Amino acid sequence: MTRITGNPGSRRFSRNCAPIALLAIAGCSQYASAQRYSVTILPLPEGYVAGFPHGLNNRGEVCAWVFGLQGEDAAAVWRGNRVITLPELPHEGRPNTWASDINDGGVVVGRSEGALDVWQAVMWPDENTVIPLLDRQSAAYGMNDNLVVIGDYSVGFLETNAFLWENGEWFSLYPPIEFGDSVNNRKQALGHTGNQSWVWDKGVFYALPGFEPGNDLVRASSINDIGHLAGGIRRDRDDDHRPVIWTDFIPREMPVAHPSLGGGIGMVNNSGVAIGASANPSQTDYRPTLWSGNLAMELNELIIDRDARAWRVSVPWRINDVGQIAGTVTAFGQTRGWSIARLDPIDTGLTLWGMEPSRPGMRNVIQVNHATPGGRVSLLWGTERGEPMPLRQCNGAMIDVGDSRLAATAVAGPEGRAIFNVFIPANVVGLYVLQAVDHRSCEVSPPAWALLKTEN
Repeated sequence: MTRITGNPGSRRFSRNCAPIALLAIAGCSQYASAQRYSVTILPLPEGYVAGFPHGLNNRGEVCAWVFGLQGEDAAAVWRGNRVITLPELPHEGRPNTWASDINDGGVVVGRSEGALDVWQAVMWPDENTVIPLLDRQSAAYGMNDNLVVIGDYSVGFLETNAFLWENGEWFSLYPPIEFGDSVNNRKQALGHTGNQSWVWDKGVFYALPGFEPGNDLVRASSINDIGHLAGGIRRDRDDDHRPVIWTDFIPREMPVAHPSLGGGIGMVNNSGVAIGASANPSQTDYRPTLWSGNLAMELNELIIDRDARAWRVSVPWRINDVGQIAGTVTAFGQTRGWSIARLDPIDTGLTLWGMEPSRPGMRNVIQVNHATPGGRVSLLWGTERGEPMPLRQCNGAMIDVGDSRLAATAVAGPEGRAIFNVFIPANVVGLYVLQAVDHRSCEVSPPAWALLKTEN
């Protein structure tokens, strides 16, 4: 890991399976519970036709960029049952504002077109006030709860530098950061330059490592308050991006939702739940993905249809610490158009969590949540998804793990939680799919993918 020290100058101015042996036990677990989700469609402001949500706070408030048919853009925020378009800087012509982030205090940052058609980084401390942060062409992309803002500004033709803003003062993070991405509540800032992501922490710049130093494209997109970073790495010898979470600046490759796909993680919350996508390089197979512990699940398989309309997530943009997700969705069967939505967690449904630490040659913990208390739970495994098949002795249950095998059974505890303490032989490596069955209710969990590797 490269480390650079420095003190940027301050300037004042108002982003096929091998056998697995298991020991099954029941009891409590240290892991948080995975969730199912309901979809809440957020109404657009009058006169606007679509948009992209870029911010979500822990109160469930969402901010977005929305646009109309005449090319007008607006920064919008949803609070409770209200949608508000935020004010813009004085300028001539059509509306041009973008909202990029919202903190737990409800303050929004983004950009607004000002005089001479120049974009400026701005803050909206309330619904009626807009404050420019820099007096030059710039944009704000992230903010923490202490009103520290990260963004970037133009210094010449196609040249950009990242900045941090706090209490009316700002300083440049260049060199080495050209584009600002995210800042957490510990004031650790994330940005990137070309193929490399950097973290700034108390005046020191750290180059985020890849799997092979100097040979990988490394791109992180967010940093949480614990210092975990989410993003992706493209190996020099591989066309696919690999989803990655960095802990203590050590990259860990995460599973994808299909063996033939790569992927990337857009955001990880402070509970370790992450969102992003499994996809191939051409984007012809794109699967919004949720990571619970070291397991990957297709997000659309976790949605509970609450109002007789089926919705599918197109892009999950943000996740908060409550587990809510802001994203774009399409109606099932719809091929064009999308809506802005918030996915709200529902504490129900048989789900898998964990696979800690996902290493062969040792015991790994897998948790099944929301099982029938005192009921028997089976854990199935295989190397790929298959056509749905009926499960014997459980009328109506369908499993879709191809060539599924029984790994073990356990009895759920009084809280409906079953724990599998899994010993995985050292020669078992690769991508595996897991599925749980509650024999009392005949409920089957959505499949979850696990990546077993001795090293990255």
